[in-house]
Amino acid sequence: MKKIGFVLEGGGARGAYQAGALKALSENNITPNVITGTSIGALNGALFAMGKLERLLELYSDFHMELFFKFDQEVIKEFDLGSATLKDFSQLTWAMFQVMLQGGVNIDPFKNMIENEIDEKELRSSEIKLGMVTLGIPKIHPLEVYLDQIPAGKVHEYLLASAYLPIFKAEERRYVDGWFVDNAPLELLMKKGPFDEIYIIRSHSGGITRSAWNNEGITLITPSREVGRTFDLSPDKMQDNLLMGYYDTLGILKGYQGKKYYFRELPNLKETLLTPEVLKQLSKQFSMMDHYDYERYFYEELLPGLARALGLGVESNYQDVLLELLETGGYYLKINPNELYDLSIYLEKLRMALREKNIEWNIREKVFGGVARYTRGWFGDLEILVLAFLDLMVNSQGR
Repeated sequence: MKKIGFVLEGGGARGAYQAGALKALSENNITPNVITGTSIGALNGALFAMGKLERLLELYSDFHMELFFKFDQEVIKEFDLGSATLKDFSQLTWAMFQVMLQGGVNIDPFKNMIENEIDEKELRSSEIKLGMVTLGIPKIHPLEVYLDQIPAGKVHEYLLASAYLPIFKAEERRYVDGWFVDNAPLELLMKKGPFDEIYIIRSHSGGITRSAWNNEGITLITPSREVGRTFDLSPDKMQDNLLMGYYDTLGILKGYQGKKYYFRELPNLKETLLTPEVLKQLSKQFSMMDHYDYERYFYEELLPGLARALGLGVESNYQDVLLELLETGGYYLKINPNELYDLSIYLEKLRMALREKNIEWNIREKVFGGVARYTRGWFGDLEILVLAFLDLMVNSQGR
């Protein structure tokens, strides 16, 4: 039997992404022997280890801020751990100072939630071993512990400690958020190794990455889109992050194609989208003289220009360029990314969205002019360029 480990990164309200990922892993019968987590990752891990995945999903699906924290939204929105790099540290410090001036964030509801949801006896009896990270104060020292190292009756305190930010309401405390030590505790996990498979579930796509994450046997699950701020507690954002975690993980496990949208199976997009009818329509727009070799111009000039506009390298093939075009168009047209698509259904959604946008295109002006600008290195309106191409490609098939 394989030995499997999960690493759950810290990230405040963005932990909803992890809940969605855990659901996808569970549905595919991937169960860990060991979980390590920091901050919200430790709490998610505790509920999962107790077999309370459904309850974890309920907490994020029916999330209301007042059940966890009480704070001034105008101040807290400036506080974003996800972007805390050296250049942002002065802004981070200032935001923390402003919150503490107001007395800090009241976390009594959060403490009550931990006490109500986490049964220490049940957690200790789980077959899944749980480890967590925090930082001891006032004598600054990192603390990486497994449950069997935590004194009896202290599990709630340690779980709270792993997520205890300096901006939380001042009281007698000995620990602060484990983010200051190790936000994705892979090394702690390896103390219980070796493992056949390791899944690192991140809570955001930015921050510091580590070379060890690329080792054989490690699967990195990273948000495909923005997950929001650490304290972005809106119910809509929670639900979006939960679904993103679910579909991102399914995409990895099932090998679905796509980066921001996922497709069950993609045909040859060149054959599907660049049909004779599409080339005929483009030819009408670009023909300036008899015997104009439009097809050669399209493949040697227009399509490479589009690839550059989309930020793709010279190694990209037709499939890469056209898939990026479809996904970028979906973003501009606000197509829901939290679904698993068949290509035909996705194209129909693009058609409907383009029709609703009701834009009168001059294909020659938009496509030819747009690509010419990109070819010369001037970054103009990518949205116009992408939607003009898409409008011609997806609608020509229905003519």
